[in-house]
Amino acid sequence: MSEPTLDSTEGLVDWFRRGGVTGPLRHCTGPLPLSRASIVRWSSDRPDTTIQTIGAHANNYRIAVLLEPLESQIWNGESPVCGGMIGANRFRICPPGSQGRWRRMSSCDIVNIFIPTATINTLGRLRDAETPSLLADTSYTPDRVVLDLVGKLLNAQLLAGSLAQHFCDSMITALASYLLENYKQPLRYTPAKSACPYFRMCGRRRIDCRPGRLLRNERITFLPRVPQSGRLAASSVCDEVAPGTLQPGLAGRRCPHH
Repeated sequence: MSEPTLDSTEGLVDWFRRGGVTGPLRHCTGPLPLSRASIVRWSSDRPDTTIQTIGAHANNYRIAVLLEPLESQIWNGESPVCGGMIGANRFRICPPGSQGRWRRMSSCDIVNIFIPTATINTLGRLRDAETPSLLADTSYTPDRVVLDLVGKLLNAQLLAGSLAQHFCDSMITALASYLLENYKQPLRYTPAKSACPYFRMCGRRRIDCRPGRLLRNERITFLPRVPQSGRLAASSVCDEVAPGTLQPGLAGRRCPHH
């Protein structure tokens, strides 16, 4: 059986039905006209200890928000993600294509927001054209900014009336921008290669390897990293630690081979 697509209300309902949601969805909006994001809220007042499959959501990030405490066990493949009681007002980012299994031993009230990768990629390039950001795979984390934006999404009809979908598009842009700033994937540092083949790096020194020349070591200065501004909310996600920026101490000199 093929995976349901998330580009229609019917596809969203089908995705949740396959995941074991039997009752009616409390809220289902989307896909939105601009961002193509969707917002779905569902709840249950009784446990379900049957192990259910969490379907893949290709081409979409899934933001899961717990509006009440949840006692559950969650697996990603065969690896446990979490087990036990998870506090209310926490959220988790699930990257595109991720799937797993879970069961719950309590009632629940959960909001799932699906944001297309194309929307995240566009904002990531606007944020930094040279190194576009992606969202990280997180554990359940408290964040009052995320919770406030999700509350506005759920109350869009009351807040904006006939313009509710356009209001939601704006809130999705705000949410995605905030997540990219505070929950982006840490970038792997790759040292830049020297344009001149006769120079190589050795620890903190630049080594002159030109034929017939004595080795001459040049000091490399590491500039201190500018501190990241404080977050607006508490978070259990660690800050990524980027290495210092390399700045050769070779001002005014040129390689004779360039």
